[in-house]
Amino acid sequence: MGYKTKNAFHSQSYYPLWIGDASYSFTGTKLMNNYFDQSGTGDYWTGKSYDFGYADNAPNNDEASNIDISWAVDRNGKYVKLPGIDFVKVYTGVTQEAGWVGEVSTEVGGAYDLHMN
Repeated sequence: MGYKTKNAFHSQSYYPLWIGDASYSFTGTKLMNNYFDQSGTGDYWTGKSYDFGYADNAPNNDEASNIDISWAVDRNGKYVKLPGIDFVKVYTGVTQEAGWVGEVSTEVGGAYDLHMN
């Protein structure tokens, strides 16, 4: 439960305009908050990367921002070998407000195929 605040970096509405209800719900796994106020006064927020396997987990120019299909797991958490993939669904597993930085959410800068035939 919570809200998303508007900040100076984004002028768009945060609530999906195509939904007529006053609220909506998601189900799934919520990751632990990964942004922290280092100053204690709300002036200096920093983010910590998760171990691996999450989109937008590091700066775009960092190798840690990459994901690999060899990390794929089934619903029980067991690794599976995929011959390939056609589509990738990326959704935000975090719901956090980080002061003046605003809401924390997944943003994907691009994707590329390392093994095109």
